[in-house]
Amino acid sequence: MDRIVELQLPRRKTANAIRNRHMVDLAQIVFGFWSGKGGGTVKTLKYALRQRREVHAIPILSTKDE
Repeated sequence: MDRIVELQLPRRKTANAIRNRHMVDLAQIVFGFWSGKGGGTVKTLKYALRQRREVHAIPILSTKDE
């Protein structure tokens, strides 16, 4: 690990999206643990692909699927 970055974002609906994009912007490789549903994880993985990052989407089962 090269460094740790801690963002202090205001509490609003867009804070998570801003954080996720910032993480992608700093990364070369992006891992996403995805439930298969839409939401912030899939949006972040799509953003990472658009930014030409190496992306690994790891499917997970929710407790409802088990």
